[in-house]
Amino acid sequence: MLHLLDPLIIEDIQNPEHPSDFIVKDSFVILILRLPEVKGSVVHITSYSFIVQDERVYLYNRELNEIKELGSLTEMNQFLDNKIDN
Repeated sequence: MLHLLDPLIIEDIQNPEHPSDFIVKDSFVILILRLPEVKGSVVHITSYSFIVQDERVYLYNRELNEIKELGSLTEMNQFLDNKIDN
């Protein structure tokens, strides 16, 4: 899916320091959320990039440099609830 996106959007998605943002395009939206995560005794700030298209949600996997289908908006909500609860 990355090859279908505008190079500037790809830069935003791949940027681990990108601030939270909401980008509306004709056939999809990009939601980038920058969230704190506790790992051990350290707080890390992580940017998560979501692409929402036709009620399906895709999440950018920074380690694999690819976009994977996460599922529905409900599944995105569950993913974020887990991150926020921690």
